[in-house]
Amino acid sequence: MMNRISNFCKSGFVTLAVAAVLATVPAAAEQEEGRAALRRDQDVAVVPAEAAEDMRHVLGDAIEAALDGDYEDFVDYLSEQDRERIGRFSEEDITAARDYATDYSRFWDERYGEEIDWDDNDDLDRVFNYPIRAVGAEMERVTVELPTENKVLRLVNEGDMVDSWRIDAPNNLSGPQLRMRLEEAMRNINANRSLWPDESVSAARNAASEILKTVAHDQ
Repeated sequence: MMNRISNFCKSGFVTLAVAAVLATVPAAAEQEEGRAALRRDQDVAVVPAEAAEDMRHVLGDAIEAALDGDYEDFVDYLSEQDRERIGRFSEEDITAARDYATDYSRFWDERYGEEIDWDDNDDLDRVFNYPIRAVGAEMERVTVELPTENKVLRLVNEGDMVDSWRIDAPNNLSGPQLRMRLEEAMRNINANRSLWPDESVSAARNAASEILKTVAHDQ
């Protein structure tokens, strides 16, 4: 069991539904097989709490970068292969991104006042509130599916001695395509502000979904 967990954490792809949210493993489940073990139910296993927390932080940091208009920082949370293929953005490339980010921040302040802290465990728990589950006997991937989405998000562990999760975008996604997708996502978020829910966590979850769809795979 422990060897399987090690192999999974070091090399497995992680598949997440867009806007899928990651939750910690219940304490009772951890106690059943040890805090580092996966709790299995036939072919399904819950990802360990520590790994889930790491994944939440990577997604939270990527979402925050996009909402801030920092596409360079957003690319840093993609896999090495994606980073090399997509390259870097010039200041001219991200002019529109900065404008969208400024508008988003103003609209958010007017509607909700307080910010979502994308690096805070409590806020991440509230926004990403669905469990991720490993599927298959070898536990090479994990999936969280939402009924309203037909996309999946994949993460890959690029760490050696220490886990380092990164988003694995579609192999055919280019730099210009990513920039256009992010700009479209921000336009949609801002344009639909009259439909933003009353509760800020729900609004943050919707915004996260729009951002994560830019690097998602068809299911």
